Amino acid sequence: MHKKTKNTLYQLIDPFCLFYNNFSPSLNEDGYWIQNYGTPKFYNWSGYAFEVVCLNHIEQIKVALGISGIQSQTYTWQNPNAQIDLLIDRADKVING
Repeated sequence: MHKKTKNTLYQLIDPFCLFYNNFSPSLNEDGYWIQNYGTPKFYNWSGYAFEVVCLNHIEQIKVALGISGIQSQTYTWQNPNAQIDLLIDRADKVING
């Protein structure tokens, strides 16, 4: 029997795999980085790479925010019009995003 899950979002969070999947076919092209800096593909990848760094360092983010001692859960949120990639839902009824 297969369990069906609705509205589940899976996310690849290994930085090397993200880089390799996006750029490996093009790395041998002369001037590739100069030509592609500032393009939508570059900004999409760099924004997602930053998101992955944050997801991999949630505990350090909590320390920097001064909330490491507060019990919390970490979530993402989305609806058809918007998406928030990192929400920290704290036991003191405050949500950091």
